[in-house]
Amino acid sequence: MRIGIKVNPLNPFSLEVLPHIRSILEPESEIQVYDSDANIEEMYVWKMQRQKEVDLLISLGGDGTMLTSGRFAFQQEVPLLGVNLKRFGFLTEITYEEFPRWAPMILQQKYALEPRCVLEAQIGEKSCICINDFVIREIEPIKTSHISLNLDGEEFSDLPADGVIVATPTGSTAYTLSVGGPIVHPQIRGITVSLIAPHLLTFRPLVMPTYCKVGVRIHRPGSIIIDGQYALPLKPEKITMITGSKQTISIVRLKGTTFYYTLQKKFQWGTGR
Repeated sequence: MRIGIKVNPLNPFSLEVLPHIRSILEPESEIQVYDSDANIEEMYVWKMQRQKEVDLLISLGGDGTMLTSGRFAFQQEVPLLGVNLKRFGFLTEITYEEFPRWAPMILQQKYALEPRCVLEAQIGEKSCICINDFVIREIEPIKTSHISLNLDGEEFSDLPADGVIVATPTGSTAYTLSVGGPIVHPQIRGITVSLIAPHLLTFRPLVMPTYCKVGVRIHRPGSIIIDGQYALPLKPEKITMITGSKQTISIVRLKGTTFYYTLQKKFQWGTGR
């Protein structure tokens, strides 16, 4: 079995834990470590399928590393397991302390796979994908933006706001949550559209099927931010078209815990006084 391990090269603790994780797996598997983000744009801008290098990818870190790993796993079309290193770790499955106990199950591939939808954005001649969200906003921070949305061919113009978030169900507990967007079960194939600080009483976040197309147009120079980690420039009056990808990403599940349990544990959702 070929196992890839993605670590954050800027996190000394992940590099410290790596040898221990590797020593557990190496007797029964071939290990490939990915500890560099040298060609950063290639990870975010969709170009072509990579040749399959591993059978499973392990993300060693927090949610940020999980998102970076997710794009690589998507291109490789391999399952992704999140191992949390003392961080919030909403997207991860186990902690590094729990790893030795779950290692036999991982090596025997005795785990469930949970499909998660991914979004694709077309920006001129470039295409890119996101696991959590695309955030589109103008560069000038002082003035309110006026955003135009095109939802399956229907135009909604001149929406005053600081920007727009187009998110997956996985991303519904990220930036979208902080602007009052809905919490969407991650196994639903949907797209959420939320405005950032809208100067409106009439616009509410919208949930759409992944086959729908969301067009976003801004009127001054701006950017599209991919999973909060990378930004591409946007020209004014050019439409960015976003839709669901036909391909999903597979998240490894070992514990059998529910999404609702994780919501309560991490966010205290549904907790009484």
